Amino acid sequence: MAAGALLLVFAAQAVAGMLPLSATWDEITHLPSGYTYLKTGEIALNRQHPPLVKLLCALPLLALHPRADFLDPNLLETPGYEWIYGSAFLYRNDADRLLFWGRLPVVALGTLLGLYVFLWAGALFGPAAGVLALALYAFCPSFLAHTHLVTMDVGLACFATMAFYHLWRGQSLAAGAALGAALATKFSALAFVPAAAVLACMAPGRGRRLATLLLSAAAVVYLAYLLPTDPGFYAKGVEALHRDHQPGFQHYMLGEFKERFWSYFAVALLVKTPLPTLLAIATAAVLAVRGAWRGLQDEAFLLLPAALFFAVTTVLADDLGVRYVLPVLVLLLIFAGRVGPWLLEGRARLALGALLLVWLVWGTLRIAPDHLAYFNELAGGPANGWKVLDDSNIDWGQDLKRLKPWMDAHGVEEISLLYTGNASPEYHGIRYRVVPQEEFRGAPRPGWYAVSVQALIRGRHWERTRGWHTDWMTRYRPAGRIGYSIYLFRFPAGTSAPL
Repeated sequence: MAAGALLLVFAAQAVAGMLPLSATWDEITHLPSGYTYLKTGEIALNRQHPPLVKLLCALPLLALHPRADFLDPNLLETPGYEWIYGSAFLYRNDADRLLFWGRLPVVALGTLLGLYVFLWAGALFGPAAGVLALALYAFCPSFLAHTHLVTMDVGLACFATMAFYHLWRGQSLAAGAALGAALATKFSALAFVPAAAVLACMAPGRGRRLATLLLSAAAVVYLAYLLPTDPGFYAKGVEALHRDHQPGFQHYMLGEFKERFWSYFAVALLVKTPLPTLLAIATAAVLAVRGAWRGLQDEAFLLLPAALFFAVTTVLADDLGVRYVLPVLVLLLIFAGRVGPWLLEGRARLALGALLLVWLVWGTLRIAPDHLAYFNELAGGPANGWKVLDDSNIDWGQDLKRLKPWMDAHGVEEISLLYTGNASPEYHGIRYRVVPQEEFRGAPRPGWYAVSVQALIRGRHWERTRGWHTDWMTRYRPAGRIGYSIYLFRFPAGTSAPL
């Protein structure tokens, strides 16, 4: 009963949270690409990401019959064309309607992941552990944020968790199918293959189990790619993985800009995970060290994949968001479930657990629908998140849709816009003028400005590295904000300081 209620609450939060959001950065490519796969049978656009989640998200669109140009020669021939094609596809149709139906399959995957969190934690540590782990998951802002977007991260966490759960249960065929689904969702799932192989060899019949695991995984990948004739289809996708990335790009953390922060994903987990959840994970670790281990083999199915995936992601992935380590976080939530039975051992512990749960629920509910921009108290809350991390941790272009209602409410007919997302202002009815870079560097014109926090953070970088006067967050006081990703400035006539 409690598990069912928590899953419903999670799904309801995810659906409600997606309604105010405009298209985020990657959704512009993922949803249209998936639709072209279904209609043409060709995996052409957006090859740098495997197709499975894109296919699942595009399935509801078959009933909507959106307009699309499948005869465009650039579909198969022009690298990077998915951004142009995707924008045209969405905004020549009813983009909000397409996004609503396209996001629902990810909500289903996120809810399925919650079920596996409950099942695995409960099987390991008892019913109370299952409920606690699911509660931590159901009110985790990072999972809520990415469960209502047409992106791959929740799908990867879901399929990877399924794979290792079924492997732990000795169900090699189901584990292999889920591992194949993970590999057909993100190329980073390759980091799970060595862990799965090691764990498959930890029980009798290891040769047969390993063969079943790998063959079933390969079969699912082949099916997800729509039965390709090119034997090198997957390797070519891996080669295209970093096609959109800029060499030498300076990533951002804690006010600094570097090509690589080795502590990035550790910091991201620390500031993007609610403090009650971090306390539960830490308590679980203490209980484990003090002798509450269920058994080395059982613990290995949680900790080995988490450790290996975290290490590989730290070394190889770009420093762009906590979403890259969601598979690690979900395994830690299952691990934290062991605290559930411990909390039931006395009134004081039960009261402590209730207090932490209220803290968790309140902190998550009050940030809605801005789950993407959640930061815990260690970071100073979401209003200070821009001082700690950028990109998909806070600004993925998600708030443009909410700018027009603000303009209407404040009588602003036209706004100066410096927006770093790729949603369409015209589609959302926003009258605007584009802020040229030289104006961002010089004295702003009188009037209202709406500036993406990503641009504001990059402005700080340009001021430090190029001597440009572009650090608006230091020079000016914002007059308001839309969510946590668009800041509003008002410049009166005859002054360089905003009201």
